[in-house]
Amino acid sequence: MEIVFQNPGFLPFLLLAAAPLILHLFARARPPVYMFSSNSLLRKILKYRMRLKKPRDMILLAVRTLLFFSLVMLFLLPLLFMNSNFAAPFEKKTVLIIVDATASTSYLEGGQTRFAAGCAEASEIISGLGSGDRANVIWLKYQSSAVYPAPGPNMNFLQQELRRASVTAETSDISSAVSLAVGMLEKAEGRRQICVISDFQASEWGEIAVKIPKTVDVMTISTGKTAASNQSVARVFSRPASPVIGEDLTLFCEIRNFSPEPRQCTVYLKTSEIRHEKEISIPAWGSAVPGFKCSFKNSGIVPYKFEIGEDLFPDDNSRWGILNVRKFISAGVAAGDEKNRSCWYKALKSIGWIKTDTVDIDTIGKSQADIVFLSAWNGENPEALASCIGAGHNVVCCPADGADLAKFFSILVPGSAPRDTKFALESSKKPRKMKLARQDAEIFSLFATGEFGDPLKGNFMTRLNFPPLALPPTGDVLLEYDDGIPALASYRHGRGVFYFWNIFLGEERSDWASSPQFVPFMGELVMNVCRDPLDLPEKTSFSPGQKMVFDLKGDESAEDLSLAGEDEKILPVHQILSADKRFFVSDPAEECGLYTWKHRDSTLGYSTVDFVPIESDLRTLPEQTIAKIGAISSSGGGGIRDFVHGIEVWPYFLLLAVLLILLEGSVALWMEKT
Repeated sequence: MEIVFQNPGFLPFLLLAAAPLILHLFARARPPVYMFSSNSLLRKILKYRMRLKKPRDMILLAVRTLLFFSLVMLFLLPLLFMNSNFAAPFEKKTVLIIVDATASTSYLEGGQTRFAAGCAEASEIISGLGSGDRANVIWLKYQSSAVYPAPGPNMNFLQQELRRASVTAETSDISSAVSLAVGMLEKAEGRRQICVISDFQASEWGEIAVKIPKTVDVMTISTGKTAASNQSVARVFSRPASPVIGEDLTLFCEIRNFSPEPRQCTVYLKTSEIRHEKEISIPAWGSAVPGFKCSFKNSGIVPYKFEIGEDLFPDDNSRWGILNVRKFISAGVAAGDEKNRSCWYKALKSIGWIKTDTVDIDTIGKSQADIVFLSAWNGENPEALASCIGAGHNVVCCPADGADLAKFFSILVPGSAPRDTKFALESSKKPRKMKLARQDAEIFSLFATGEFGDPLKGNFMTRLNFPPLALPPTGDVLLEYDDGIPALASYRHGRGVFYFWNIFLGEERSDWASSPQFVPFMGELVMNVCRDPLDLPEKTSFSPGQKMVFDLKGDESAEDLSLAGEDEKILPVHQILSADKRFFVSDPAEECGLYTWKHRDSTLGYSTVDFVPIESDLRTLPEQTIAKIGAISSSGGGGIRDFVHGIEVWPYFLLLAVLLILLEGSVALWMEKT
C-alpha cells in the first residue's frame, strides 16, 4: 500500500497545520500583577474554572489543527495504491488489453452478455490512461487479432472499436493471444502491463500455463459472476451413415446438461422431408442420446438439423448434419473361382438397391465400387490391394488353395504378422456346420428376431484349413465352423475393411447359396460394410473461425461459384489449383449454421459450421486460481482501475474538512455558553 500526491508542490503547505498551535501560544499573554488583599476564595474559583477550560481549549486546538491538515491534503490530491508496484502515475505506460471474444462470453448475465461487460471494463481502463500512455486491444478467439499493429496513443478509436465489437462463436487460442501481447511489449517504453478480461471458462483455461516475463505486470478481470447452467446439442450422427433410398435409418443427437439439476427439454428434428419432436430427460451433468427413425424417398446430399428450446445461451441450441442418401450401393465381383463368383453375382444382382458389375483385380484401385468380392486370390501384389483398402475400398476375399498371405497381413495389420499362413483346401464327406462367433455383431441384427430364419442354415463340405496363427489375432471373427476354424473375419485398414471369406459356394461344396437366407445375409453384409461410401466428401464440418474447403469436381466456372449462409449472406471464396484438382476456400466463418455451395442457381453441396462443444460448459475457474494468473485480480465493476490508477482520496479529505468546520463551530459555541 502506498500514497502518491498528484500536486506535490503543495507539500510545504503541510506546515500550515501548525498554525492553530502557534496562534494559541501567542494568545497566551502574561496578565499584569496587582497588589490585592487575601485571594484564597478567588484561587478556589480559578482552580475550578481552569479544570473545565483546559480540556475545551485542547479539543478546539485539535479540531483546528486537523482542519488545516485536511485542507492542505485536499489540494495535494492524494492517490492510494493497494499494490506498490503500480504506484507510478506519472510514469509512461504501455497497456495491452486481451478481451475474450469466444462463444462462452455470449452468455446473458445481469441484462448484458459477458462480452459486453468485458468491453465496458476495457473501456474503463483506457479512459484512465494519460496522454503519454500507449494501449492496444487484442481479441481472444480462434485466431487472435489486435486493433492496432502496435500499441498507439489514440484511445478514442480503441473505445469506438470496443463499442462496435461483437462476440464470435469461436473457441480460443490463449497461448497465441498472450504471445502476441508479449511480442508487442518487447520494445515498449516505460511500465508494461497486460490486462486479461475474460469469463475464465474452466474448460478453456484449466490446462493453460500462461508464461509472461516478470518485467510485465499482469492483471485479470473476470466477467463471469454467476454459476451458469446450460443445455446444448453436442453432436449429431446417423445409423447407417449413408443409407440408400427407402432404407430405414435412425438420426441421433447428443444433448448435454451442464447444470447440477436434471432437466427436461424438447428436441426437434427438421429436414426437407421430415418434422419430428420428442420430450427427453437429461440427468445432472449428464447427457441423453434420443434417436428418430426415418427414411428418405430421394437420393442426394440431405442436410438435417437438431435443435432444442432457447435459453440464456442460445448459440449451442442447434446443430446441422449432412446425410448422403444413395440411389444404390455399387458392388464389383472379380473373376477367379467361378462357383464363388457366380453365387456372389447372382445374389447381389437380385437385390434391387445393389448395382453389381464385374471388375478386374488389377483395376480395383480405380473402381468406383463400394465393395469388391475377390475369389481364388493367391496373394500376388499385396501392397496394391492393401493400398486400395486403406483408401476406402472394401474387399471380401476368399484365398486360393495354397495361397501365402503372410506379406499381405503384415501390411494390413502392422506388427502382428502371422508365423504360418499356409492355406490348404480340404473337403469332407461329412457336412460341417457354421455358428456365430459374435452374437452381437450388427451384421446379424436382421436375423435376431427369427423372422428371416437362420442365416447359417446349410451344409458345408469344402473349406480352407490352416493353423490357428495363420490369421492375425486383431481381427474380428464373425463366423466359425463347429471345430473353431474361422469362416468369416474382418480387419479394418485405413478407411476400408478387409473380409477374410472361408466359405466355398456351389455344388458339391455347400448348399448355403441355395437357401432362402443367403440373399438377405449378402444384403446385410454389403449394407454393414459400406457404411462410408467412397463418394462422400471427406470433410463437410468445420469449426467457427476456420476456412471451409470445397473440392469442385465438375467443369463449372469459378466465377459463378458462391457460398451462402442460412441468412443468404454471401461469404467470399477463393480458388486454389492443385495438380488436376480445383479447391475453393472461404474466408473464416464466424457464425454457426448450414452453408450452401452454389453454382448460379444449382446447389453443389453443403458445409456446416458447428459450435465447439467445449464452449458449452460455462463453469468458470475459482477466484483463487484466477488470482494466480496475474499480480492483480478483480471480479469487475471498476475494481481493476482502482488498482492500476489508484483510489482518489481527496473526496474523503473534503468530507472530513466540512465535518471539522461544523465541529469547530459547535465547540466554540459550547465554550461561550459555559
